[in-house]
Amino acid sequence: MKTRPCALALVAVVLLCQCRGSGGPAQRVGYEMDRAAYKVGGGIARAGHSIQRAAR
Repeated sequence: MKTRPCALALVAVVLLCQCRGSGGPAQRVGYEMDRAAYKVGGGIARAGHSIQRAAR
């Protein structure tokens, strides 16, 4: 009888440890949106530098 609660507790611990990864789907989407915004910002900065060089 005591083995069943212990087994359930062990399964719960294993499942909780697996959740520590890179986050859930919403967190991964947010991370990808941040990366995309950073890349767009870099492209805008490069375009601005190109315009400034062409204006000289």
